[in-house]
Amino acid sequence: MRFRLPAHPMAALPLCLAWLTAVGAMLIVCLLTVRTQLTSLLETEAQDSAVALATALAPHTGEDQALYRKTLLKGFTESGAYRMVTFILITGGQIRQEVPDYPAAVPQWFQAILPFEPPTAEAEVLHGWDLAGYIVVSRQTASAYLLLWHTALGIVGAGLVILAGLLWWWWSRLTQVQNQQQNSEYDELRRELEATQELLFNFSSLEPEGATQPGREVLNRLIKAQRFKNRVPADSD
Repeated sequence: MRFRLPAHPMAALPLCLAWLTAVGAMLIVCLLTVRTQLTSLLETEAQDSAVALATALAPHTGEDQALYRKTLLKGFTESGAYRMVTFILITGGQIRQEVPDYPAAVPQWFQAILPFEPPTAEAEVLHGWDLAGYIVVSRQTASAYLLLWHTALGIVGAGLVILAGLLWWWWSRLTQVQNQQQNSEYDELRRELEATQELLFNFSSLEPEGATQPGREVLNRLIKAQRFKNRVPADSD
């Protein structure tokens, strides 16, 4: 059983819609999966950073070392990977270094569709065996949004390239089938015309009294040939 291509170009519209729906579903699943993995990764990095910073602050929890702690937190946030670092003293005071969120090179509508909460981690700061305070670290989300955006562009781009290739193959096959059908009609018309010419030649050599039956056959073939001629465009070669 042969696969028959749809003859009308609009018949490809349902196929395009089905393919775009499949690509859209795959895009949503992939983006949600990547966002979950990025959230887990950033949470782990934030927790590791909080523990490392708490260890670095442990020997410098004295009241006379406030400037050192502030300098350490400021240097920690200058890397751009963290939006906020806060050292909360057990006595009630705190030191906070906050960096404004730098905009990611991602459209705002994309960020609104896929909200990404900044992961935050906390670690205890010990002075000997005593609890001196807590360190709270919050990560930036711009790099995560950028990775999500590039993933979306890659999936959509690959889907459109494949769709364009399928449409090109479908159109070339459709054109080939139509050309074959047209050539078949041309051949049949040519055979009819050749047979008509042969009958006319034979009819011209007959006696007048025997011309009735061949004349009918000539007339029928001429009518059939004219019908084929009407089916073929006049400007076709």
